[in-house]
Amino acid sequence: MPEATFDWEDLTLEEIEFLEEYTGLSIDSMDIDGRPKGKLLVAMAYIARRRDDPDFTVEQARKMKIREANDALGAIVPTPPLKAAG
Repeated sequence: MPEATFDWEDLTLEEIEFLEEYTGLSIDSMDIDGRPKGKLLVAMAYIARRRDDPDFTVEQARKMKIREANDALGAIVPTPPLKAAG
């Protein structure tokens, strides 16, 4: 299996839209401490793996072990490029 990585700068607008819809978070609030990260990790793993395997599903991403997600993402919780104003 090709090594996938998660690069915020390489996301398509469609992928950002999916991340926001799936997690219920705006892209600029995804790195706020204390926010749940489970759905964010699922969405990120789904996007990373789907690039190499168009048949990869959200359900498959949900069943990944954290080790597999780490391999797919390159880090457990990467920091989004945008920051909330404040």
